[in-house]
Amino acid sequence: METVFITGGTGFIGRELLREMVKSEEVKIILCLYRSIIPFMDKKIYWLQGDMDGLPDVPDGVKVTKIIHCAAIMERGNRPKSIYKSNIQWTKNVIEFCRKVECKEIILFSSINVRLKHCGSYAKSKRACEQLIRESNLRIKIIRPALVFGKGENGITSLMNYIQNLPVVPVFGDGHAKEQPIYVKDLAKLTVKYVLDANAEEVVEFCGKEPMEYDEIVQRLAEQVGKAPRIIHLPFTLFYYGLYVLEKMNITLPISAEQVAHIAENLSCDMHDICERYQISLIDFREDDVEIF
Repeated sequence: METVFITGGTGFIGRELLREMVKSEEVKIILCLYRSIIPFMDKKIYWLQGDMDGLPDVPDGVKVTKIIHCAAIMERGNRPKSIYKSNIQWTKNVIEFCRKVECKEIILFSSINVRLKHCGSYAKSKRACEQLIRESNLRIKIIRPALVFGKGENGITSLMNYIQNLPVVPVFGDGHAKEQPIYVKDLAKLTVKYVLDANAEEVVEFCGKEPMEYDEIVQRLAEQVGKAPRIIHLPFTLFYYGLYVLEKMNITLPISAEQVAHIAENLSCDMHDICERYQISLIDFREDDVEIF
């Protein structure tokens, strides 16, 4: 039976991961970090108040067997240097916490953005975090999710704001780059299966059911709010490097260089073998009744 410690359990992905993990008969106790608000209660969950700069002590007699590190600072509204430094420091703190409680295994939530040819602060921080846990001498697993959608604040939110509030929707590049959004509940199910799989690969990419061109994603989102979007394609190079220079000056804008690269580069993956191994049927982003945001 596993005792799992989770950081980021009150966030968009973390909440769904908790709801899925409490269902597992292989998990006995879940220790979850929170700052001020507990999203829900369950007999398996022990809520521990603290933050990533001051991880709390575990209850007496509890032996942590796995730590899932979900907490991270995203790009929305945060300064590039703060994103990079905080995500790296938090991962260092989790590694030290692992050693303190004598836990032998750490599972890191990274990002598919580490594959980008043109990385921003967030993807660079995740690359560095992956390297840190590889050097930790702990048993490790790394999860790289694609763009995650579902009810709540998520990676789709910024794009939805553009669609709803702007007369045109800016798409960087030609709009043909492939994206493979994954439903947050599917991501949670896959994560629990992967975490408990003793024979799993060290690194996995979790994407949605089928790849879609970015223009198609915009059209699909617009349908949800009853709009017919006018898409304007903007030159990738000009905007990426312009934003990159501003970020070097630690200037925060509504869109980042990394988001521009994410729109313009292919970020799809083959999910057939993973779904077959874990016996999961993925929700398609194109389905009419799915919760997109």
